Amino acid sequence: MNKSKLANEPAKKSKNPAYYLTPFLPGNSNIGSLKDMAQEVIAASAGLEGKVVRETAIVLGDQLRLINSYYSNLIEGHKTTIPDISMALQKKFSKDPEKNMRRNCVPPM
Repeated sequence: MNKSKLANEPAKKSKNPAYYLTPFLPGNSNIGSLKDMAQEVIAASAGLEGKVVRETAIVLGDQLRLINSYYSNLIEGHKTTIPDISMALQKKFSKDPEKNMRRNCVPPM
C-alpha cells in the first residue's frame, strides 16, 4: 500500500470506464494483517451488538439506509436529494415524473 498518498485524496482519474469497476486486491504480503484486522472488526461489532438498545439500533439502521442510498445514488450519477430519498423510503413518491423515476434507485426496505 502506498503510504505517501493520503486516504482522503481522490483516486487518479482515468478515461477507461473499466478502471472504476476494477476492485482493489491487496498483495499477498498484506493478506495476513488484513485478515487479522477484519477479525478484530467482527469481534468488536459482536461486542457492540448486545450493548445497543434495540430502538437505537433500528433508528441507526434507518439513518444508515438513507445515507447509503444517498451516496450510492451519487456514485451512480443520480442527483437525488436526502429529503427525496427519505420520502421514497416512506413510500411517499413525488408527482414530478423526473423525481419519481429516481425512486427506482432507492433500495427496498
